[in-house]
Amino acid sequence: MKPTITRPRLVRATYWDWGDILHIDEVCFPDDVRVEREDASAWWLAYVGDKAVGHAGVKLYWMPGSRRAFLCRAAVLPEFRGRSIHHDLIKKRLAYAESLQCHFAFTYTVANNHASGNNLCDMGFRMYEPENPWTGVDYTVYWRKWLEEGKRLLAA
Repeated sequence: MKPTITRPRLVRATYWDWGDILHIDEVCFPDDVRVEREDASAWWLAYVGDKAVGHAGVKLYWMPGSRRAFLCRAAVLPEFRGRSIHHDLIKKRLAYAESLQCHFAFTYTVANNHASGNNLCDMGFRMYEPENPWTGVDYTVYWRKWLEEGKRLLAA
């Protein structure tokens, strides 16, 4: 008999949740620059039971004629990968961006992060080349998804 996999509970993070976000980030990105609260406009935590097992952020950019949602920093603890938690966190952030009538969402991955790339493709993201690549790393893959408001703008 197959074990039942409990779907995560996704919660908008508050100031008091920052310790959980830092812990997950340190486990998943031990050699990377520490994440900062200001790196995102909003953060979510994924819980399985009472345990915080993943996090994800989104940063909003309002520019004349364009509202953009940058899906920044996402991580799932290694022992909880393969349960669609990252996929659910992408979906949650896209819903948030849609609710704010963003035109598109964008993000990046490193080239060898196939799991994240596959999740982004599953959610409708496609690779693109930005005019001004911002990571400064050659092995970066940039991703973008046009949202409903952006599709209306393109069709006009």
